[in-house]
Amino acid sequence: MDIGFIGVGNMGAGMANNLLKAGYTLTINDIRRDAAGPLLEKGARWAETPQQVAMQSEVTFTSLPGPPEVEAVALGTEGILAGIKPGAVYIDLSSNSPTLVRRLHDIFRERGVHMLDAPVSGGVIGARTGLLAVMVGGDEALYQRVKPVLDAIGDNVVYCGAIGTGSICKLGRVDELFDDDPCGNEMNQSQKGLAQFLIPRRNTAKLFEVIEEPFHLLA
Repeated sequence: MDIGFIGVGNMGAGMANNLLKAGYTLTINDIRRDAAGPLLEKGARWAETPQQVAMQSEVTFTSLPGPPEVEAVALGTEGILAGIKPGAVYIDLSSNSPTLVRRLHDIFRERGVHMLDAPVSGGVIGARTGLLAVMVGGDEALYQRVKPVLDAIGDNVVYCGAIGTGSICKLGRVDELFDDDPCGNEMNQSQKGLAQFLIPRRNTAKLFEVIEEPFHLLA
């Protein structure tokens, strides 16, 4: 399978390297060409723009600092949308806004492109070692289809529900750091209330499952 990966900084480099180790063909792009050097030495291919990455890939990943960067890379003049083919898959691994995720999903869907949000938790060491929680939102059948690829990135891949719920689950893990006992496994009442408000009731168990898993260091 041809995989594209945009954003090979501290987190992205480790995840991209694990995709190479799993035997996937990888095309990469980053705002800094020198960041890609170690991956290129291991067999990854360089593309000058996100558009070129998407043109060559069945699945395109982004691992970027935040919502502004994701939006620019996804929708820019030489962005993913400009190159991705109908039937291909776009997966955002960034810590993103659920609102932006849903908007991007609708835009890509109009072009016949599938999208999942799949933010990760586990830090740079987790990205390098494959010990990441991956919280996935989107169509469940699509999730099942690409799960073997996600399993190459993280050891705790969890389906959270509809598009955007992966990002909501990530927000839940961030909230846990501000609990009185950040090393404990129990969510406080405010977290549970937020989760129940933000996610359809049938999906809240997934949020609790991710948060109560033995704690991965936060990305």
